[in-house]
Amino acid sequence: MSSPSQQHQTADLGDEGQERQDDSDELGEEARQRYLEGLTYILKGGDARFIPQWDEQIIGYDAASNVVRDQNNPPKPTPPTELELYPCTECGLVWIGGHENSGLTNIHPSHSNHVVHPVNPCRSILVYTKGICRGGGTPDAKAAIGVYFGPGSPHNRSILVERQAPGSQIAEIAAVVEAMRYMRTVILPRRKEILRESLRTRSRHLSSFIASASGVTSNESIAVRLIIATDYQYLVECLCKPRPLPKMQQQIRDQFCGENVPKDNEGFSQILSERRKLSIEGALVTWYRIDPSFNSMAKELAESGLGSTSTSTE
Repeated sequence: MSSPSQQHQTADLGDEGQERQDDSDELGEEARQRYLEGLTYILKGGDARFIPQWDEQIIGYDAASNVVRDQNNPPKPTPPTELELYPCTECGLVWIGGHENSGLTNIHPSHSNHVVHPVNPCRSILVYTKGICRGGGTPDAKAAIGVYFGPGSPHNRSILVERQAPGSQIAEIAAVVEAMRYMRTVILPRRKEILRESLRTRSRHLSSFIASASGVTSNESIAVRLIIATDYQYLVECLCKPRPLPKMQQQIRDQFCGENVPKDNEGFSQILSERRKLSIEGALVTWYRIDPSFNSMAKELAESGLGSTSTSTE
């Protein structure tokens, strides 16, 4: 995980920065999105891979800065059972603790970023995804997805994928897209409201939390990292490999700005689109490849989705 200055290319919001924000309100939605893009950062390649043994939030900034990282041969990541995980019954999310974050992670509401933090203001949410397909390659093929935000969470998703000729890869990608979409459209807006309400009653933190007249907040203050845990290794390699994968068609990679692309180009395009939209909203996306034995809850949700009438075209 990058240092705060690397994670968010946030403008200096002094008088000049505030003027830039005020000006952006008059530019329209499209220009506003471009403006916000300039203040955010998208993790790519090896930087987007969640490796707990290298992670600043897990082991501390000083230790992480001394780690020798071979992005081409990363270590097998620590399993979730060995991490400090904090399932929150109030927000229905699982938060990651660590060297500098344990105490603050337990604070509600919103496990607040606006509390001044000496090293890393970012909080991390862990979500598990799984897509399954039954009867792939046959006219009766059915696919479903499971998105697991936490034990008993109201955010957990179990959805039938409505696609012609679905396959396992289509289902796995659809699960990831749904997790990102739900994070962007439901969880982040709620979290921002919780932060704003908290600040109204805790004015001493206003100096580290800046909001413009349009309600756009400083990304440094609201930033959250979304860690997507999946046992679909191929997708993680496509998104996190620092060098081209073997047999990857160059013309396809060129189309997607040099990134490795799985066979489901449409689904991969949706992932990149959601990643961009999440970055605009102040959320960083990282990818955590786990063993299938640690993904049983998302798999159960996906299996339940095979009999569901709720559908997704993602």
